[in-house]
Amino acid sequence: MRLDQHFPNPAALKVLDVGCGVGNYHQFLRGRIAALSGVDVSGECVDRARNKNPDVTYKVSDNAELPFANGAFDCAFTICVLHHVAPH
Repeated sequence: MRLDQHFPNPAALKVLDVGCGVGNYHQFLRGRIAALSGVDVSGECVDRARNKNPDVTYKVSDNAELPFANGAFDCAFTICVLHHVAPH
């Protein structure tokens, strides 16, 4: 997805990666958005992501609710995660 097709000023966006894993894709957003955060159930993966991407805010959570305030992000994305989530 090209952010500039959906948002008038992508450089001002605060973005969340849900199920971020080791942060493989975060380098591609560097310099294109204002802030990037990631959350994952695996502390080991988040530690690896932090080492690769020190400019990204990462949190570990296995809770059904995200560990961020409501309205903290302009948009969120997920890659290869939904098949791990049990339907409710």
